[in-house]
Amino acid sequence: MTRLIALHGPIGSGKTTLAQALTAKEFLWINYTDSLKEKAARALYPFRPTTVGEMNARKEFFRPFINAFGEMIDFAHRPEFIHESVEEWFRLGRPDAAFDNVRSISQALTVKALGFTIVKLQTDLATLQARRPASEESRNHPIDRPLPPHYIDICLDASLPVEELVRQVLAL
Repeated sequence: MTRLIALHGPIGSGKTTLAQALTAKEFLWINYTDSLKEKAARALYPFRPTTVGEMNARKEFFRPFINAFGEMIDFAHRPEFIHESVEEWFRLGRPDAAFDNVRSISQALTVKALGFTIVKLQTDLATLQARRPASEESRNHPIDRPLPPHYIDICLDASLPVEELVRQVLAL
């Protein structure tokens, strides 16, 4: 049976770390956030040549721009962006996959319709801040608010070692 995991959680909860770790277990990593960054980098390029790598390396610097750009193109609510990001998954025959990450109800509904289980990574604020310092403004931006509980299929303790989280995902 194909395992389809869509990760959700606050900044610093380890969504990308877990998705990357699952690739060692033959999961396809669907980096949805990077698809927004690719679009934002293309829009910014004529004025400031930028790459997704630079955006990832300087997350807090670029976060306000990426959030504003995402709002302008309605990235959180247009399912065609998710469908675009899963094209490779379909081409590969729909293998096990980790979708990184779900941030809105519209996105949750779209990935659930594709068969994904929404897994929320949660832990305390001190742990989140220690892992990924982020401004209060970033943590409270509408796109980083938690999904309502009834959209979450499973909650995992993000303070656990990544190897344990992988084990728990594989047991789903």
